[in-house]
Amino acid sequence: MPTRQPGAGILAARDPERLERDAADLKIRYEVEVSTVDFDVFGGAAALAFLDDLPRFPGTVVSVVAYLATKKAPREAPKLRKS
Repeated sequence: MPTRQPGAGILAARDPERLERDAADLKIRYEVEVSTVDFDVFGGAAALAFLDDLPRFPGTVVSVVAYLATKKAPREAPKLRKS
């Protein structure tokens, strides 16, 4: 299990490169370590193993998940894939 480091943050997204600007801002603004990691909430077994793969164990988790249906797609959330 990863160790917990107070004052450290982890930002996760399907495209972690998009988080680099936010991570840099948090590092400067709060003088904390911040890392970005790849995570897809709809990624099946890979999503379930996400915590085990983190570089540090989080003390607090804030989660925001959105599913935007297209005009052609049905308006129901996709089911998790089993890998």
